[in-house]
Amino acid sequence: MQPIEIVVGRGGPYDPVAGTSQCPVPVIAGQGVYIEKAGYGTYDYDKWGLLSLGGFQLLGGILFQAGERFYIHLTGVSYGTGQTSYTNGFNYSQVISALYGRIGWRQPTISGSPVLTSINTMAKGNRVYQDFHALATISNLKSVMEEVAASDSSLNTYLESLQRGIIMRCLNGVFDNPEYIDQRLLFKRSLVVNDQLIENKGQFVGIRINVLPAPDLAVQVDSISLYFDSAITFNLYVFNDSIKAPLAVISVTTVANSQTVIGLSDIVLNYISSNNQGGAFYIGYFQSDIGSAKAYWEQGCSSSGACYGWDYFESNKLAGYDWERNQVRYSGYTFGMNLHVSVFRDHTWQIVRKAALFDNVIGLQMAAQIVEQILYNTRSNSTERILKDNISAAGAQLDLNGVAAISDSPHTTGLKKQIDKELQRMKLSFFPKAKAITVNIC
Repeated sequence: MQPIEIVVGRGGPYDPVAGTSQCPVPVIAGQGVYIEKAGYGTYDYDKWGLLSLGGFQLLGGILFQAGERFYIHLTGVSYGTGQTSYTNGFNYSQVISALYGRIGWRQPTISGSPVLTSINTMAKGNRVYQDFHALATISNLKSVMEEVAASDSSLNTYLESLQRGIIMRCLNGVFDNPEYIDQRLLFKRSLVVNDQLIENKGQFVGIRINVLPAPDLAVQVDSISLYFDSAITFNLYVFNDSIKAPLAVISVTTVANSQTVIGLSDIVLNYISSNNQGGAFYIGYFQSDIGSAKAYWEQGCSSSGACYGWDYFESNKLAGYDWERNQVRYSGYTFGMNLHVSVFRDHTWQIVRKAALFDNVIGLQMAAQIVEQILYNTRSNSTERILKDNISAAGAQLDLNGVAAISDSPHTTGLKKQIDKELQRMKLSFFPKAKAITVNIC
């Protein structure tokens, strides 16, 4: 996936102005990123932070300078306590970014028509909703909106929300199989308690998780149990072995001499978050951050995970917050950490890479939604009445369902039948049936 290029003062849709510190990029809200600066390399994590609405900001009084060039790399790992990007087996933020705007609305040319924003006229797939059904027009939609005399701004907001809802209906129609595979603690404490304190050596320590390079599987870290002899606050880091910058930085607080369970949000380790390579992830902390506090080495029984492997590791700390990735040692110490991990089907990568397959079903679903709104809306105005006069309820039912509510009506392929056919076709694309094998017995 190509990074997003940002040039200070260039005047592009996301380019910041010189002398400011924020670079809003709403289309990547909820996604994990790392920042690269031209001529500098991977930008130090302590020089920037994520914006909650998408994008990043410079920290420590640093301001953008004219002509500076930055690259935003999407990692696929989202985190934070205020939002959750995963739903129904895919990362919502990433699939919406891929599918939204593949089909757009054609700007009406009639005098006095609403002016649509570029977000709503964007058509990456070179198709427009008006071409899927004669009733799919901007004027018809505005006439049956709940908001009377909606402004252009309100209409554009409504169109964005409507398209997102349509996309979700189509996704849910394809990916409706069970997602859950497995969940467990990495180890269970043994009945004989023989916990020991671990001496600090100033290293980077924690848990290494190997994820299979499978594009439809994800390992989610649901929570972490911390066990230290002191009440302290420090940072946990999530790294991938192919990406230098941390994928996530999480502040945690412990309770002295007692296990503390901390719920995590959107720490999802998968094919995408490792630069499409699978590979190893490291979740841990720098011992220099915990001062005189010590972690407990718990005695327990390890459990094998589905679709991943894991070990406790330690590695020498380098300058700043870097560490030796080529000199990782596996000692078996638990370093006061235990994870609760779930495995589920993750269709994000396939959806993003095959976004064009959804064009037809999204267009048909939008047409069906508009017909339903015309049939069942509670508005009463001249346009709405003309609509219902020109297309009787029976005719609209025929368009929608393929049959009118009368005994001798003709049968046609209604929108819902067309949608069902498209959904079945797409299911076969994403979940092909096993081919029969012929075996010859001599």
